[in-house]
Amino acid sequence: FQRVKYEKFLLSSNLSAPMFELKLKNRELQKHLFDIIGAGTITPNFLIEKKYEENNKTLSLEYFNMEGLYKNKDEYTDEDLLVFIKENEDQLKREYIDFKYVVLNPKNLIGVEEFNQEFFDEIDKIENQISEEADFETILENIKVEVKEMTEYAPTSEAQTNESLIYQNKSSKLNLIESGDNFLLYNINKEYNKSPNLNDDITKGELVELIYQKGKFDFNRKILKEIQSKQFNNSKFEDLGSNNLLKAEIKNITDNAMFEINSVKMLYTLPVNSFTLINDKDNNIFLVKIADSKKNFFNKSDEEYVKFIKNQNTDNRKSILQSYDQLLNNKYQVKVNQKSVDRVKNYFK
Repeated sequence: FQRVKYEKFLLSSNLSAPMFELKLKNRELQKHLFDIIGAGTITPNFLIEKKYEENNKTLSLEYFNMEGLYKNKDEYTDEDLLVFIKENEDQLKREYIDFKYVVLNPKNLIGVEEFNQEFFDEIDKIENQISEEADFETILENIKVEVKEMTEYAPTSEAQTNESLIYQNKSSKLNLIESGDNFLLYNINKEYNKSPNLNDDITKGELVELIYQKGKFDFNRKILKEIQSKQFNNSKFEDLGSNNLLKAEIKNITDNAMFEINSVKMLYTLPVNSFTLINDKDNNIFLVKIADSKKNFFNKSDEEYVKFIKNQNTDNRKSILQSYDQLLNNKYQVKVNQKSVDRVKNYFK
């Protein structure tokens, strides 16, 4: 222990010796408390065995893909689409814009191919004119470029184009923005909302997809409601599945070879002869019945079982500490200084 260094530390930290030593003592006492709690937190063997058996039992399933029960896209008529539009008019209205724009680059602005200081000086002039509220035509008085005009425009795909980039920046009526190696000077004349047009093939296709997904959702919700209200039985399951019923086994709660892992975890919470809807990694929906559940023999000296015991004890300790954190959060209103947090993050970048 070096007294001089200790005194320098206290001075640089603006702390007195009694204050620092009290804080250090309390921190160490708290650490010892958590060490004692953690060391003494051991899950009883019978609970671990029961949990391990539940997680590693084999589930026998009967299931079928729900896709064949949904109404096909080509079965939706224009009348169905009109009704759908009327019922969802506010949500389906889309914002369109009318605008003019020009593409600016060194070739058409100063007559050379390369980007140089002269080109950027001209760009600065245009930006100054915009800030001085000059109009589109005035800015282009001495610039000979082709003016492109768009009416009733709204993006029809996710592809990035000059027009879609302008649409994304439509909050500014007159602006100069970058687009790859070019600059776009645009002026938005009009903004307005329109209901979907069934005469436009792209719009109609989007509507068909929306109504198709809604039909799937409504049908799935109806099945789930019947299951939850105990109105769904094996007879209905076999009628819906008809000749499409398949059988499968899930070996344990981590077996996601067929179905998405969260769906598998849900299956392991349900009793035999239960029904539910689950999905696979490609979001295909299946109606499933748990036909049987079989416990598997395991050896307590197996590496997996020993690892499971450690994980269970760790999870229990975490749960205790999280409960303590929650108690502190409820008791003391902590306000985080976001600017300070950002400064710390930037320091480590």
